[in-house]
Amino acid sequence: MKRLLLPLCFSGLLFSGLLSAQSNVPVFTVTAPDLSAVQAEDEERNKQGMMYRIGVTIPVQLDIHETGEWFSDGNGNLVYHVKIYSAGALGLNLSFDQFTLPEKAELRVYNPETNMIMGPYTSVNNEEDGIMSTAIVKGDYVILEVAVPKDAVGDLKLHVNEIGYFYRQVDPFETQDTRALGDSDPCEVNVNCSEGTSWTDENRGVARVLVKDGGWGYCSGSLVNNTAGDCTPYFLLAQHCGAGAPASDFRQWVFYFKYEGPSCSDPASEPTSSNVTGCVRVAASGTASTVTKSDFLLVILKGRPVAAANAYYNGWSRSTSASTSGVGIHHPAGDIKKISTYSSTLASTTWDGTPNSHWRVYWVATTNGHGVTEGGSSGSPIFNSAGLIVGDLSGGASYCTSPNSPDSYGKFSYSWSSCGSTPQLKMEPWLDRGAVGSTTLTGLNNSTCAAGTLPVVEFNASNIYPLVSTEIVTLTDVTTNAPFYWQWYITPATYSYTGGTNAYSQNPQVTFSATGNYTVTLYAANTAGYNYKTKSAYIHVGGIGFEEEEENPIVMYPNPAKDILYVNLGNNIWDIDHTTISMMDMTGKYVLVQQMIGAGANTVSVNIPENIANGFYMVRITDGKNTKTEKLEVFK
Repeated sequence: MKRLLLPLCFSGLLFSGLLSAQSNVPVFTVTAPDLSAVQAEDEERNKQGMMYRIGVTIPVQLDIHETGEWFSDGNGNLVYHVKIYSAGALGLNLSFDQFTLPEKAELRVYNPETNMIMGPYTSVNNEEDGIMSTAIVKGDYVILEVAVPKDAVGDLKLHVNEIGYFYRQVDPFETQDTRALGDSDPCEVNVNCSEGTSWTDENRGVARVLVKDGGWGYCSGSLVNNTAGDCTPYFLLAQHCGAGAPASDFRQWVFYFKYEGPSCSDPASEPTSSNVTGCVRVAASGTASTVTKSDFLLVILKGRPVAAANAYYNGWSRSTSASTSGVGIHHPAGDIKKISTYSSTLASTTWDGTPNSHWRVYWVATTNGHGVTEGGSSGSPIFNSAGLIVGDLSGGASYCTSPNSPDSYGKFSYSWSSCGSTPQLKMEPWLDRGAVGSTTLTGLNNSTCAAGTLPVVEFNASNIYPLVSTEIVTLTDVTTNAPFYWQWYITPATYSYTGGTNAYSQNPQVTFSATGNYTVTLYAANTAGYNYKTKSAYIHVGGIGFEEEEENPIVMYPNPAKDILYVNLGNNIWDIDHTTISMMDMTGKYVLVQQMIGAGANTVSVNIPENIANGFYMVRITDGKNTKTEKLEVFK
């Protein structure tokens, strides 16, 4: 049984720019994966309906301050480069867990022939949590190159933690972008043929989706309207497209609107699309990528499509009555948009052991072909004769070589409220936020939507220095612009929610079972889209302090302090030029952040602000690699 997710490798656009001489570029070698083992894994993934992979990720540790080479370009910039090699790869890409480019810095990734250049990436590409992935470059060698103004090198942070190793589906590498034009089978019917004349509104809601979930692939899906008619950019596709992906992967999904030919004939060149990058998972039929129940996935896009997309929020029907005729609109093989037609009543069917969760459909021949579905069609909507979505595609047996075999679509009516009891397992709380109770809903033009403003995400903790297990920390959302959706991520995972709260509560309560520094991220969404905020090493559990040093302890004095605080670093190795000191009150509010001033060979000093009140504060000293925290009493 086919699962209709098509993999694709992201290859980006060709830019000209600063290219280093390559004869002496240092090489960073990455051990290639065992492809026989990968093939065995792929066979098992296919049985489970997981995303069809074309590449695997290989963990690495590549820090630009430790590996590679620097040189001056003679124009006030320092340039870093390194050649990354992994034998036998058809393509490589880079994923960063630290990615901060200063203003005017540029990063490129390219092949040795310099005919495939990804970038320039700039400070615009910086994310708050430092996570970022590059496009894919064809071949088993890539060169990473960064040009940065000399006076800004100290602000540059780049650390590669994964290499994407691509081992099949070579064709997408033959172009300089993510095109799949002409890749679908010949019986497919372009959406702008006569078969699509009556479906122009519905067509505008359907988009091609570039999915990342431990690999890359194509799906299809549609914007969907909600009973509030407020243009929240909800997008429906299939659970097996990647419902188990981490939030950082969802942020890299790309939604291509208007990726279609202008007429019934295939265009001679790549059509222009209007794209939205990034989404957040709202609900799905299960909690992992394996297919379950009705196989639905509902996300909120980063923002609404721009006016040029001429997008449409498709209507839907949650009626259990079977549709007698209609169409499916999709992107088979990641190709331009196609349309498939049915003229017989849909039949209720079982999918992966769940009775009556899907509609079975048989396609018919039409004037310009015999539409079917292929890999890449996964998640696409099937419409009834009224132009309303009644399901999303899971898979099936139709091919151009077997056009009369059936396909199966997860029922919209089943996805509405039958997959589970929590809001994260059904569509009802999101598409009927006002509890209107409508059985059907018509579509909505994006052009009717008033301008919206994304959430400005902010939060605080009731105590950022809790004791292990014994103290409850309340995380309080103070996001502006009327969010209605929240999702919290905390690392490391040694914590639990309490007080009846969970990761989707606006103000959850948390206890921590191990000492350490915890990073907290909050995603919030409103009618305009989603945004997020990360606070790294925000909560410090267990009183981690200077006294934990077993050798060469750091000494802070005087304590209590009045106007000047001295810190003796002992024989510890600190990068004094990049060392900062911060003071926070006991609610976590910063009262001081500044560079340290050298007071001696191993001693630094800081002036305590005159306007702070007497009391206890936490002092944090860090050089980016080493961090120490201690309690200080101020008494003036």
